[in-house]
Amino acid sequence: AYKRMVDMRLRDIQGLKYSDTTKDESVSKQDMLDDVLKEGYVYENFSYENIEFLLNISKDSALIERGYQRYMSGAKNNSFRKNIEPAYKNYKAVAKSAPAPNFIYQDINRKTISLKQLKGKYVYIDVWATWCGPCKMEIPHLTELEKDYAGRNIYFVSLSVDQQKDKSAWQKYVRSNRLKGIQVMADKDFKSDFIQKFNISYIPRFILIDPAGKIVDPNALRPSDKGLRKQLDGLLHVSS
Repeated sequence: AYKRMVDMRLRDIQGLKYSDTTKDESVSKQDMLDDVLKEGYVYENFSYENIEFLLNISKDSALIERGYQRYMSGAKNNSFRKNIEPAYKNYKAVAKSAPAPNFIYQDINRKTISLKQLKGKYVYIDVWATWCGPCKMEIPHLTELEKDYAGRNIYFVSLSVDQQKDKSAWQKYVRSNRLKGIQVMADKDFKSDFIQKFNISYIPRFILIDPAGKIVDPNALRPSDKGLRKQLDGLLHVSS
């Protein structure tokens, strides 16, 4: 409750005094934290969450590099530093053009599917869960994509991070909604190796991989974003 109160107050301050539209929100937030809190556990905690969010969400590699270096130069809490260092290494390991880590999961029909099996085509991965409202809002758009790009050189994979105890609920949701594409479930939800290598802690998350198994975009556009079709058309040489 205390942390939430502090967070709300900091958001108010950020909105009033640190709303420079020329700056990324994470930068203005860190400016505010440096000015208002300066140091101490609460400062370290909010700074840690800020850089963690940046590593997960931002598409701007230069911004991430600057944010990480800024955080590490000021962070004193070893626990937070130890958590961010591997997250940053994972971010670098799954940057654009890097080989995508493999996964081996069961699909909705209990057939084993690996990412390596899908080489030869582009792979668009939707990381989602049945409990995630924003994820489910993307499903109709994804369904349209799957229909419009049927027969093209691309696989659509929906990767659930539902917990194993909810496997039957996932199966029921997929079947009752007649979801298409390749439907697989991660073996250990957010703790799954593939999920952790991509630093995924927020969903929905989308990943685009090329036919050689290299990462095109570790944080790809959503199905609801019209820019995705333009990108896919360019990659697949399909006239829009």
